[in-house]
Amino acid sequence: KIETLAKYIYEQRCKIAHYRYMHEPIKDSVTLKASSLCLLKLVKSIFEELDSSIITINEDNEVWKEMVTSCGN
Repeated sequence: KIETLAKYIYEQRCKIAHYRYMHEPIKDSVTLKASSLCLLKLVKSIFEELDSSIITINEDNEVWKEMVTSCGN
């Protein structure tokens, strides 16, 4: 299930990016919009459910520090 979910999120992200940067045409923009909304809800629910775990992982790997440094703060 985890690999299937990760693959779905990645595929949807690629479709959105390719459409946004005009790398390839989208045949059905209505479906893309609906799919994007589903992806948004899915990612939001993952962060709501796993927020403390995500924070811990990123703090342990100093990701937050790297992000702040790369933003010039």
